[in-house]
Amino acid sequence: MKRRTKIFCVVGILIGVLVVAVGYVAYINSPLGIIARGNPNAGTWHDDPKNWNRAFGQDPPAGVSVIHSYYWESDHFTHEYIYFFEVKASAEWLEAFIKSRNAEPVAVSNARCFEVHYDGTPEWFVPESVEKYKVWDRPGRRGSLWMNKTNEHFYFYGVQL
Repeated sequence: MKRRTKIFCVVGILIGVLVVAVGYVAYINSPLGIIARGNPNAGTWHDDPKNWNRAFGQDPPAGVSVIHSYYWESDHFTHEYIYFFEVKASAEWLEAFIKSRNAEPVAVSNARCFEVHYDGTPEWFVPESVEKYKVWDRPGRRGSLWMNKTNEHFYFYGVQL
């Protein structure tokens, strides 16, 4: 009887482990498991060559030279991010980019401040007094576009929280 009891105990333990393992696999592939695991793409990157791709899903287009970049993505299951870019770009690209963002020129005094959305704005982002910039706002959206009138460096950011 003792041997039979030991066999039943071992088989019972093995079945229990199997049930737990199957349940775990089902859980991690369920919507709740995906939420609990978080976002595998989460992180923070400073001046990483992949930041443009993280923000826009493609490599920087011809005529765009990324000078500085910052990209942060939350580990939350929703797509939450903040990015900042400083670029030097062709006039044609700038015009198309501004148009694609439905941005409208505004007086600097009326521009929405990027620091309202995020208090960790990089030091290199719009480093001079705001009077030295042309500004475009995106009505109804977070984000604004800034161009230095002197060196024509173009600064922009995006936020989705």
